[in-house]
Amino acid sequence: MLVCPDGYIYNAECCFFANGDNNDAKIFEALLSKNNEDSLSSFLKSGDAMLLDKGFRDVLPRIESLGVHTFMPQFMSKDQKQLTTDLMFLAKLQWEDLLWKQSMED
Repeated sequence: MLVCPDGYIYNAECCFFANGDNNDAKIFEALLSKNNEDSLSSFLKSGDAMLLDKGFRDVLPRIESLGVHTFMPQFMSKDQKQLTTDLMFLAKLQWEDLLWKQSMED
């Protein structure tokens, strides 16, 4: 299901099996590759911003080739209880940079 930040449901796709051949990046790539007016690539515009988790890292180059700004927050390793101060500061800077780029294109 593709949901916008304001809660608008853009599309509900069916059926991607949980068989090891489908992960976030592969499903997203399939949605971008559709050739119709409801495809995800026709919805995204240059300058849009996306907040993605690490499951999408394999499809980042394709998303960015559309002119879409991507942001992937820092993740902790299994033995960490919280991010270091440096990583939290870096994540904050990345988020502010993404928001600034978005505001400059509006």
